[in-house]
Amino acid sequence: LTIKKLGPEYTYIFDLTPKRYADKNIGEPIIEHLQASREGRFNAKVQKSGFFKKRLLTSVLNKRYRRILQRRAYSNKLCELVNLSPNF
Repeated sequence: LTIKKLGPEYTYIFDLTPKRYADKNIGEPIIEHLQASREGRFNAKVQKSGFFKKRLLTSVLNKRYRRILQRRAYSNKLCELVNLSPNF
C-alpha cells in the first residue's frame, strides 16, 4: 500500500483553491468539489431565524450568501455542459 498526498487538482474547490494556491501554477481540476454541505448548513440557519434576520442573511450584502449564489451559478453551468438539470 502506497499513500501519497493529492495535489490541488484532485481536491479542487472552485471558490477556495484559486485563493489558497494563488502563488502556484495548478493545472485543470481533475476532481472538483462543490461543497453542498455549506449551503445546507446556511439554509438550516436561515430557517431557524426570525423575519428580520432571514432578510439580513439572504441579502446580497451578505458575503456568505453571495458565495452560495456563485456556487449555484457555477454548478448550473457545469450541469448544462453535461445536459443535467440541477435540483436546488
